[in-house]
Amino acid sequence: MDAQVFWSVIGNYNEKTWIIQIPLFIFVLFAIILSYMGKVKWAAKSALGIVNLFIGIAFFAWYGTEPVQTYFALPLYLVCGGLFTF
Repeated sequence: MDAQVFWSVIGNYNEKTWIIQIPLFIFVLFAIILSYMGKVKWAAKSALGIVNLFIGIAFFAWYGTEPVQTYFALPLYLVCGGLFTF
């Protein structure tokens, strides 16, 4: 994969998803506060898992332009990275 293609995918992803990233960031902050206060101890871990899944699926499936991103990296991410975050 060419470095220029890789950086253009990252730029496209960041340009198109910044509006979604703001509520996700607030969601994670709220979950961390709940976990820190001891009200819902698993909230931060779950929130980070949800955000991690969003990032992986959006980056590899929606904005990935190369076949290696769609057919190799996305399934590998979902099996090894995304599922073990919970």
